[in-house]
Amino acid sequence: MPKTKPTPVISPAVGERRNYNFQNPDNYELWPFWTIEQLPQKEQTKCKCYKARVIVVGKNHDKGVHFAFNSCHQDFSDAERAIDFARAKIPTGELYNIFGETIDVHSSDIGDRLVTVAEVKVILWSMQDVSPSVV
Repeated sequence: MPKTKPTPVISPAVGERRNYNFQNPDNYELWPFWTIEQLPQKEQTKCKCYKARVIVVGKNHDKGVHFAFNSCHQDFSDAERAIDFARAKIPTGELYNIFGETIDVHSSDIGDRLVTVAEVKVILWSMQDVSPSVV
């Protein structure tokens, strides 16, 4: 049976800027995959040398949409640290919000189905020192 394009509840628009709030764990969940891409020389004017991507999946009003948060780094190790940080701090609530701009929307084959992926350029990471469960 051929796979059909996903129909997201929302339609992220290229150029849209918005907040992604991670304080409520019912809104998003971390996707168990991440990437680091070494960019070709011609693209390095937009980004340094490496693009790190952490992916979360929307669970409520963004149900089923995969948001890939992109950040750019000069060194591979910096890209790794950004991924490690996001993957450790989103579940605890210490990284409670990302403000970003949608730079691309596409579908992706994840094996059993096609999903909508919104590529988001991270503009601002909002953090707190203490997990909200402690406050």
